[in-house]
Amino acid sequence: MPARPSTARARLVATLTDEILHHTQEGAFPIASEYELCRRFNLSRVTVRLALSDLENRGLIFRRHGKGTFAHGCAGRVYRHIGILSKPSEKEDRPLAELTRGAMSAQAEKGAGVLLLAVGPEAWSAELARTLQGVIVRAAEATAQDLAAFRDRNLHFLLFGETALPGPRLCFAARAKTPPEELRDFFVAGQAAARALTHAALTGAALADLHVPAAPAG
Repeated sequence: MPARPSTARARLVATLTDEILHHTQEGAFPIASEYELCRRFNLSRVTVRLALSDLENRGLIFRRHGKGTFAHGCAGRVYRHIGILSKPSEKEDRPLAELTRGAMSAQAEKGAGVLLLAVGPEAWSAELARTLQGVIVRAAEATAQDLAAFRDRNLHFLLFGETALPGPRLCFAARAKTPPEELRDFFVAGQAAARALTHAALTGAALADLHVPAAPAG
């Protein structure tokens, strides 16, 4: 069972996020005013404003001057890119290529893309970081400083590959595989990772290890 948010602001964000994501309307729809939210949840206007800013940063709501605050409907929800952090190599890397292809297929469903990142997050501009929902990280090339930078930027990440670094990782189903089956597993992992990172970015939910089912044979 997920932990209950610890502050009034976090609880308000969690409640409104759940209501917005379960709303079936395709187009944008209005949400309650700051005053109405203050009364409904018995919170100060400062807390409500901070919570609404969190929702706006996640791409769930937008504001129209003089008209109010609106949530993006299912069809208009804002999805950002998924980053894949891996240093360039002269050798062909089929597993990484399949992981990337899987992530791209999941992102295409939402009208978003995948960014291939060759340098760590400390070198990114704030503008680049804001375009990302989360990052898939090749663990062998990651550093503790990279992971600390992700946390400082409130960016979710998933590690793949063997590592002693702490953090949520992609875990593959254990079975004897031929090389083509291994590549299909990386494609499935890319899809699963992109969807998990998107969900975490929208909801603020913490990421745990992501156990990827084996791809079907054939």
